[in-house]
Amino acid sequence: NTMFDSGDGLSTVLTSLQQTIDKLGKEKSRTTTACTENEDYSATEIEEAMINALTPFYLHLIENWSAAATSQLQLSEFIRDDDDDNDCARMDEKYCSEGDFYGPHCTVQSGMETMLDPLLTHGVSECIKLEQEVQNVSLLHSQNKVDDNKHAKVLLQCKTGLKVSADVCVVTLPLGCLQKSISNNEEPFFQPPLSDKKQEAILAHRMGIYKKVFLIFDRIFWPKDESMIGMIRRLEHDNSDIDDGDDKSFSKKNLGNHLLFYNCWAKHGLPCIETVLCANEWAVNRSDEDIRDAVLDFMQDSMGQNLDVQEWFVDCHVTRWEEDKFSGWGAYSSYCLGTLERHTDELKSPEWNSKLLFCGEATISEHEGSVHAALMSGVRAARECIADE
Repeated sequence: NTMFDSGDGLSTVLTSLQQTIDKLGKEKSRTTTACTENEDYSATEIEEAMINALTPFYLHLIENWSAAATSQLQLSEFIRDDDDDNDCARMDEKYCSEGDFYGPHCTVQSGMETMLDPLLTHGVSECIKLEQEVQNVSLLHSQNKVDDNKHAKVLLQCKTGLKVSADVCVVTLPLGCLQKSISNNEEPFFQPPLSDKKQEAILAHRMGIYKKVFLIFDRIFWPKDESMIGMIRRLEHDNSDIDDGDDKSFSKKNLGNHLLFYNCWAKHGLPCIETVLCANEWAVNRSDEDIRDAVLDFMQDSMGQNLDVQEWFVDCHVTRWEEDKFSGWGAYSSYCLGTLERHTDELKSPEWNSKLLFCGEATISEHEGSVHAALMSGVRAARECIADE
């Protein structure tokens, strides 16, 4: 928790795992003493059981970071070929800022919409057209100019009938929307089509499933001071014994045995706890009630049957990015198996002789999935527009 609060990023997971293993080693003598009273288990067996229970949880933390299952991640995101395998400290230090800027984590108290306020000045706000879904984007060549590419226009046609002609178009669509746009051959979104390299780059990334669940209670029954709480449970039966027709059992099977909770009481004095369902396709298109009951059951299983979690529950809120076509059927972009650095470079490269520019969080690999990347890529696109002029 201390590392996360100070903004240490992904290394929180790696260091926490090492600290847990070290702690198990220090406790070995005490465990051995306890084992003399119970000859059924040796100290080694108990230590291995604890490590086996905790290691999957730390893998779950990596899934939370990437919004993808570990089976969908590639090792090259965490370890480079030129790293010395025996120099773990140097490797951890090198990657401690992965996905984050240095410094403490923070919450935008008045909401993320306030991030737009300084950007909507100097007449920008008046130029924004809301409720206008773009149907297609096309390149119009001039018939009266010798240099056709230089004087070509970009035409945006909206489903309401609105048409907008511009010298340059900056595409800020989420990755999922871009993927959808190039898959419709009957009604192509970009005319002419994007280059083969651009389409390859778009399809080489993925949109992460990252569903937040906020639960409000009438009392605090979890550790009050820790900003993050990891919960582990062990189901009484394995997945092969679960009847998919039983909604409750089906929920248990699909939430797994590990969840990370964010304690809103420690940070904001709110009787609320937040968890994230990452890479969990079961939760997509499920009702709030189904998701709520599944998480409450998880808390009940992991914290103890003597708690009346259902009785203390007040309200919940579930995010739905994976079900929103305008957010690209996902929360944010991430690498998947086979994604290369050149794919990200190609993702941000211009098309149509620099008449079509691309920005968004997916175009900056160092901070992919963050608001920072969206802002930084917007600044880059603006500079490209000015340079083109």
